[in-house]
Parts: sequence; C-alpha cells; structure tokens
Amino acid sequence: MIKVANKYGVKIDVPNPKRQLKQAMPIWYHVATDQGMYGPNSKSGKCLRENHGVQTVEQCVQVARRLTDPDVDHVQRQDCECRPCIVDRLENGCDNPARCAAAARKAINRLYPKWQPAMDMNGDGLTLTRSRKQQNEEARACDDRITFDLSTSQARTLARAFRVFTKRDQTREAATRPPKPYQVRGEEVEVY
Repeated sequence: MIKVANKYGVKIDVPNPKRQLKQAMPIWYHVATDQGMYGPNSKSGKCLRENHGVQTVEQCVQVARRLTDPDVDHVQRQDCECRPCIVDRLENGCDNPARCAAAARKAINRLYPKWQPAMDMNGDGLTLTRSRKQQNEEARACDDRITFDLSTSQARTLARAFRVFTKRDQTREAATRPPKPYQVRGEEVEVY
C-alpha cells in the first residue's frame, strides 16, 4: 500500500490549512516536520503517548501550554508544584511532567511554519469579507451577480486533505497573495 501511495504521489496537500485541520493532525511522525534528531521514541516521547495520551497536535499544545501560560506557576524542574504537573504525576503516572512539557513544545516547534498551530496564516488576501459573503447570499437569492471566493484556506477534515498525483517536493510555506506594491482598482468580469 505504501509503495502504491509513493508511486502515485499520495500526500497531504493543503495550500493553506485552517487551525482546525492543523490541530487534528497527528503529532507523531507528522508529514511536515524538519528532518534531524527527533524524539518520538525517547523516554519523554513514550511518556507523552502512553501516560498523557498525546496523539494529535492539539493534545501536544495542551501539554506544552503550562510553559507559556502566565496563570500557571510552572518551574522547569522534575518536582514542579504547579497544578498541571501535580495532576500529571498523580493521575497520569508521569515521573517528570516538566520534561514531557518541554518535549511537547519541541515537537510543536519542529513543524513547518505552515503547520504551526499558533501561526494563523489564513490571511491569504483572497478570502471574502463577512459583508461580501452576505452580499453573495443575497445575490444568490435574487439570482444576481456574485463575487467569486478565491480563498486558499481550507478547513477540511484530515481524510479530505489527501491528494493523488502530487509533486514530490512539498512546499513549506502557505499559499498567500503577495502584498500589492500599489493599489489597482478591481475590474468586473461577467462569467456565463
């Protein structure tokens, strides 16, 4: 099955993934990570999978959140007394929650910028505004002209993100419109 997928270029190919899709992606052996030393089979990686139940990017973000949350008094030590670390020790059976949180953050930081959950790259410059979308709904009801939505942002489910016959090289950056060097008035085009 893997040979056939490689032969026909099956891969996840999303020009500009929305946050829901980014969070639903599996964090272990993610399709968009930097090459090099990686710790999915390290002690902390195994603990994250087995004790913390981390499978997706969203779950990994939840574990790493204590490192940056100002409401949590987390200390990067094995015997940290913050609430999330105490819960991890008592309920999840983790012997070093601080190490696991750091490993979760490292796993997230290894993702390409396009797949970073904190980076909102959906400002592609092509998506219609709310008022334009509302005008389109009214125009459809009146059988009038509508404005075409050129957005490349996609909030598909993970199963719908796979493509066949793709190019082997994967782009690391989201598809966005380059900034305009000067203002050009839009032209009306009528499509039949």
